[in-house]
Amino acid sequence: ENLKLLFKEGVQFNANKFQAGGGSGLGLFIAKGIVELHGGTINASSLGLGKGAIFTIQLPVFEIDKDTQQLRVESGPLQTDRRKSYQLSNADEKSIAVVMIVDDAATNRKMLRRLLSNCGCECLEAEDGAICIDKLSTRYLSDNITTEVDLILMDFEMPVMKGPEATQELRKMGLKQVIIGVTGNVLQEDVDHFMRSGADAVLSKPLSMDKLRATLKKLNCCSLGKECLM
Repeated sequence: ENLKLLFKEGVQFNANKFQAGGGSGLGLFIAKGIVELHGGTINASSLGLGKGAIFTIQLPVFEIDKDTQQLRVESGPLQTDRRKSYQLSNADEKSIAVVMIVDDAATNRKMLRRLLSNCGCECLEAEDGAICIDKLSTRYLSDNITTEVDLILMDFEMPVMKGPEATQELRKMGLKQVIIGVTGNVLQEDVDHFMRSGADAVLSKPLSMDKLRATLKKLNCCSLGKECLM
């Protein structure tokens, strides 16, 4: 019975007993989202209480078409309706070409870089908010803050300087580019804190390109790179 709820958002079983009241119940929910972003599936099975569980992940095998230079599925569980090619157009909307990914987890940065690169975006990376500010200041900033970065994807919980604090500092410096918080902290007070710090929007992990595209559209800058394959 619990298996049906296992991958739902915020689900915990006997949290006080097994996790001392801690945790957020997001681990498997995020794992499922990451697997699905790669076109795969994740399932769990068990023979019963106390007999353990088996988790099965299936992922497609991709290859690049030599003629079109586009990704295509060689084999795997990827559904055809998830393998879409988006043609982006609208001259009145700002194109997002360069994205700064700020996250202390290397695996998260790698996943976002891959997804955004498939959209034709150039990606820069920073391990925390302080490094993000330093990289922008060193590479781009002058007396009046200007930067080649079009979009910043900012994690919430990071060492040295958290996302909201870094966002607030960047706004104080005069940065006007789009900053979107990307976080596992889905509590409303955390979202509100990020927004008060200057974020244009806050999205929950795992981030999908459809979700990001919809948010950018609301901010009148929906063109993400050139073409997105999912």
